[in-house]
Amino acid sequence: MGITEPNNALKLTSGDSITHNRFVVPDWGTLRFNLHVPQLNNGELKVSIKGDAPGYDEYQPIGVIVLSAAENKNSSSQTSYPSDRFRIGFGTTGFETFHIDEIPQDLRGKSATLKFELNGGEVFLDDVFFKSTHLKFGNPAYNGEEARRDPAQQNNYLLEKPQYTVSYDNNSKNPKWVTWQLNRSWLGELTRSGVFKSDETLPIPFSPLVTSEDYKGYPNNLYDRGHMATSEQRNRDKKDMLSTFLMTNALPQYPGNNVSSTAWRNLEEYCYQLALEGKELYITAGGYGTLGTINDKMINVPDYTWKNILVLDHPGLGINDITAANTNVISVITPNRPAPTDFSTPIPHPLNGLLPSSEHRSPITSLAQWRDWQTWTVTTVDLKRLTGLDLLSNLD
Repeated sequence: MGITEPNNALKLTSGDSITHNRFVVPDWGTLRFNLHVPQLNNGELKVSIKGDAPGYDEYQPIGVIVLSAAENKNSSSQTSYPSDRFRIGFGTTGFETFHIDEIPQDLRGKSATLKFELNGGEVFLDDVFFKSTHLKFGNPAYNGEEARRDPAQQNNYLLEKPQYTVSYDNNSKNPKWVTWQLNRSWLGELTRSGVFKSDETLPIPFSPLVTSEDYKGYPNNLYDRGHMATSEQRNRDKKDMLSTFLMTNALPQYPGNNVSSTAWRNLEEYCYQLALEGKELYITAGGYGTLGTINDKMINVPDYTWKNILVLDHPGLGINDITAANTNVISVITPNRPAPTDFSTPIPHPLNGLLPSSEHRSPITSLAQWRDWQTWTVTTVDLKRLTGLDLLSNLD
């Protein structure tokens, strides 16, 4: 993550290879590992696998990390995101996480062995695991079905990225949810910069992909491409930041629910501050309901946007470390619409239409109250009931 020393990582120099201990490949999940590359040199780290399935008695290549700098091309006419996933960004400063998604299906549930081979330069390798670190506390099942990287699950399709993880819904053209880890190691000094692009890692059945242009003119450019995982929370490196400018990480968000001083933005800034103070957060966000659709691709405009935030006292805590003393959970759901301009007559609380009568709120009496994210807090149980998602399922 954000460390500058190799610590107990394995050092490989050009010509070296290392075999990972034999393991059982899980039924789902990307292969992930951390790399530190002291000096870029255009070398290659090749990843291969063999195991107990026909045709895999010898090592088969599954991925290559190129030891050159990410190009970070990001404009209206071009993107280097697909290839930059396998090039170096933050890895020259500290440890950077890489994912290999192409795990042979025939080896799922079988014993296997990994091999890492370095051709050129020097790297430090650490933390070889399966499944995204962002899913440490659960893969939020929708009505009992977990997201999977399976084109047959077009409305609950799993995209595991080093920077965040998505369940994409091809019916609504929205992320069903986006989840990401946040701690101080992800934060830097870069200012927001990027152009939203289609996510070309989606397979062919998802075509045509949502583009940035699809949000324009419906009506009068009314909706922002609203980040779920925010660029400000991935600002240590240009590659990390640009990864947040993918349309699978965005949904139509009214500016009055997204710009400075809104409840949504104030909550983002609060989370940022918690990370600076040394906390570790696991954030899941998405949309709820519908205000209609935009574009002929029928992109859903959610009626509300929501967040569920697990706040840990410090980085590194696992499931068995969670206690009431070192953990807090924040659940919020905010209207995806402009704030009222006149509070001379108190505004009935919008959440009263979503919550049981026992949880109804008093009217909202001021713009300041509307913009206070604590006005919109609910329980995780409320979010589960509304969204159909089993949030924080590994803590049940």
